Amino acid sequence: MLAGHDEFPKGLEEHLSRFLARQRWFRRAQVEGGAVHVRDAELLAEARPSLWWLLVDAGGSTWQVLVGVRDEPAAAGLLDGQDAALIGPVEDAWGPAVAYDATVDGELCLHFAAVKLAVAGTRVRPVGAEQSNTSFVVDDRVIVKVFRRVLEGPNPEVEIALALDRVGFNHLPAPAGHWRREDLDVDLALAQEYLRGGAEGWALAMGSLRDLLALGAGVEAGPSADELVLRAGADFSPEAGRLGAMVAKLHAALGEAFGRSGAEPAAWAGLIRSELEALAARVGGVDREDGGALAELLVALPGAARGLLERLEGIGQAGSATRVHGDLHLGQVMRADAGWFVLDFEGEPDRPLDQRRAVTSPAKDVAGMLRSFDYAAAVAMRDRATVTPWSRELARAWARANRRAFLRSYLAQPGHAQLLPSRLGDLEVLVAGFEVEKAAYEVGYELDHRPDWADIPAAALEELLATWR
Repeated sequence: MLAGHDEFPKGLEEHLSRFLARQRWFRRAQVEGGAVHVRDAELLAEARPSLWWLLVDAGGSTWQVLVGVRDEPAAAGLLDGQDAALIGPVEDAWGPAVAYDATVDGELCLHFAAVKLAVAGTRVRPVGAEQSNTSFVVDDRVIVKVFRRVLEGPNPEVEIALALDRVGFNHLPAPAGHWRREDLDVDLALAQEYLRGGAEGWALAMGSLRDLLALGAGVEAGPSADELVLRAGADFSPEAGRLGAMVAKLHAALGEAFGRSGAEPAAWAGLIRSELEALAARVGGVDREDGGALAELLVALPGAARGLLERLEGIGQAGSATRVHGDLHLGQVMRADAGWFVLDFEGEPDRPLDQRRAVTSPAKDVAGMLRSFDYAAAVAMRDRATVTPWSRELARAWARANRRAFLRSYLAQPGHAQLLPSRLGDLEVLVAGFEVEKAAYEVGYELDHRPDWADIPAAALEELLATWR
């Protein structure tokens, strides 16, 4: 029971451990049977359905939980088919009830949006398939993101979205409200314009790859793979080019909003080296029978990257450093009628907040998008029932074409020249270094979350390092 919260539902705290362990956004923290402490709580709606806001310490981190409370019959109807949202039986001032994740309750979502974000509406629908947070859409007009893992300090998504809006960058959804607890130094929720009718970049890319592979089925003579990629229906490169132009504008706007500082290629090389060494140290967690080749690759990483990182350290004019997106890939951009928009500035979720807020080279974002084209091609191969050398070459040609189109348009944009090396050779080294860093991060992420996918970034990492030996 929290001091000062006499109506805090009895029994709620004891159910939180099992509830948290079922949530995708809880990720690697393991608290089944472990200590869970409610740090702070606020009653946002008193009468049934009631709504509680909780700040919970568990698994070594702090989490935001919205709790709905209804009578058992009403809760049973609401939770039908949503077992993961159940918290458990409780008792409050109105008697026995059932507690659950309030983000599955449209009525309570509307109440939360109105009270904490000044967003009024009449209809709510959830946004599925999220890994780290929970979002819902109000009236197909505003999307509200509830940050689940709460870290002290400015949340990069809120910080960058507001800063870019101030300098007039209009390729991100316009902020519509945010909730911050200044006394705790935490950001808790963000509301932004909902891009109705927009299509995620990843979905568009995968559709392009499916079209290409269908077009190329049975065509193993005649046009080359590179020529076939450019045929109508399969050519994604115009969109990749427009995407490159948008990202260049993004970096120019970030430089304006946050300022620029001197490049530190030696420091960047050191961080990449540390990432590779940390990944190599994880070899003990890789099954030697099922993952022998992967284990061998991990052990060899620091030595294999030595030549590339030494070249990176030696770059004389590496451009500038500024704030960047930090986790840029095809799943973080959306194509709408007005063009490409960039989403989700929280950065790579498994990195500490200070790393996600650090200034670095815009080449980090460029490398992230280039890796995403390669990743999409590899996933297209994974999804096929039959993979042939020809289909694999088509997917590789697709990735090559879109990498070229993205880079060409990015480099053609004015306003960002001072952010990157002026010499093409230095630029290639810098981007390659950050591609290696991104692929290494991907290997670690997949080992933690989808071990059977780790071979995708591992193969890319091996190919990247072989190119720069």
